[in-house]
Amino acid sequence: MKQFGALFLFFIVNISVSQGIRFENSTFAEALQKAKEQDKLLFVDAYTVWCGPCKWLAREVFPDPDLGDYYNRHFVSLQLDMEKGEGIDFSKKYNITAFPTLLYFDNEGNEIHRLLGARAAVRLLEETRPIVSGENRLSTLRTKVEQSSEVDKSSLVKYLISLFNAGEIDTKRLRQLLPMMQPDDWKNPELVFIILTASGETNDCNDDFTRALFANYQNLLDVYSDIPDFKSSIESFFYEKLASSFAHKIDDKTYDNSAAETFLSTQSRTFDRKRIELLAERKAKKNQNNFRKLLELDHKIFMRYSENETELNNAAWQIAENAEPTKKELKYAILWAKKSISIDENYYNTDTLAHLLYKSKKYHQAKYWAERAIALGKKVGEDVTLTEILLQKIQTKI
Repeated sequence: MKQFGALFLFFIVNISVSQGIRFENSTFAEALQKAKEQDKLLFVDAYTVWCGPCKWLAREVFPDPDLGDYYNRHFVSLQLDMEKGEGIDFSKKYNITAFPTLLYFDNEGNEIHRLLGARAAVRLLEETRPIVSGENRLSTLRTKVEQSSEVDKSSLVKYLISLFNAGEIDTKRLRQLLPMMQPDDWKNPELVFIILTASGETNDCNDDFTRALFANYQNLLDVYSDIPDFKSSIESFFYEKLASSFAHKIDDKTYDNSAAETFLSTQSRTFDRKRIELLAERKAKKNQNNFRKLLELDHKIFMRYSENETELNNAAWQIAENAEPTKKELKYAILWAKKSISIDENYYNTDTLAHLLYKSKKYHQAKYWAERAIALGKKVGEDVTLTEILLQKIQTKI
């Protein structure tokens, strides 16, 4: 019996270990004290109850046995609701503005690392090991970069990636890195995404990040050609950048648009100048609050160039939601919704078309598309209540 009891205890202990990360039911101070006593680090999952990715982490990631085994050996773990109790002051103290935020502390209470957003268990474990070893702690990398007059490229890359994973970009250090980059560095997808993000935060093409992307555009296409939709995504990104630069030129004739013009001259087979000029005119008219002209430009752009069913549907739905759309707005929005459906028919765009046709008093057509939307929605588990209510309204008009 004693042997059975020992075996049972061993089984229970190992089952509890394999059930994922064990979170303390305590305050931050109590968890920190426990980490100090056990010579461990402290991990804090900063979440909110309404955050979808937070729920996904709690349901799908934290229960992972391998992740739990590693975290339970190296961390005391705590979950804090950022909108309740101790979490309210905690979020202010540590400037937590997005969720989930995963924070790591040494057992003296110093923040040593943070990760922003949800990730799969395998990736989280991979990112955590260097934190435990001390190899890639953001606090260490930040100190090394800030205290050195000349930072080596490897340290700079590690710092920028760790900082980005924490939700920040150090544009000063990123500019410092750009002249050091060799062709092989553009094969690092995390680094490229940081540069794309930095470029996206500017509103023309004259910044260092956009110029670097222009100079390496073909290299990017070659390196990431196997990633689905990369080419179309990067083209859409550059269309927006080029259009913003051209819009500046419309608003200010003295504006230096040479970076955009030079890039466009070398990529004229890929980028349509007329499309860029239309997009630029739209941006300029938007700045001038010229909404009548905006509608005409939207229609030209969507019907000539857009192959994005979501973009088309979103634009059409904005008009469907308008309490009193004009006849022209309805006419154009119906065409956008139909084009969206021709690209990829789904519950959302068929529902949009049904609403637009109802507002246009085309009740028989509206009935067909409402029924179509309901069927498509039910097939994939969507909540079709609002479309069913619309169908009832339509039937009273027929």
